[in-house]
Amino acid sequence: DWNYFKKEQTQFAKYPYPETLSFNCADALIECNGHVLLIKRKFAPGRNCWALPGGFKNKNETFTQTAMREAFEETNLRIPEKVLAGSVVGSRLFDSPTRGSGIPRITFVVHFKLAPDVDGKLPRANGSDDAAETKWVPIADAVNTYRLHDDHCDIIQVMTGTKPLPAFYNQSIINTK
Repeated sequence: DWNYFKKEQTQFAKYPYPETLSFNCADALIECNGHVLLIKRKFAPGRNCWALPGGFKNKNETFTQTAMREAFEETNLRIPEKVLAGSVVGSRLFDSPTRGSGIPRITFVVHFKLAPDVDGKLPRANGSDDAAETKWVPIADAVNTYRLHDDHCDIIQVMTGTKPLPAFYNQSIINTK
């Protein structure tokens, strides 16, 4: 990650108004039956960390469109686009000036809540594009046992209303990933 952010600093070293420079991103928090859909990042920053699917906003799309595009690109989620678009239950801007490393990355997180199929199964998905892997993870496991990229654990907690287990919880019963 260090080399990635060093290269980024070099690329934008001559930007005339550095105090105004930030990148616009969107992330998709896709929830279904008490699980969240995570990707394992293929590249820096955050290579091999688990994360929400997401990425940079293109100039001709809304943040919600960005979140949906990135979700489909990175997870190959097997549901119709209209179903995902109709499953939005919330959204929130995460814009802390200390978010991330390098040039600040503002992210707009869209929370989608899907229903499982009639057999209770989660929608099929598999890693693609920037994702080495994709998996449905119980929300409690995501916030307590997974190494998540940047502030994605905090995002999941805020958007789903969950809290991590207390530090004195019996860790021997938790499978760390």
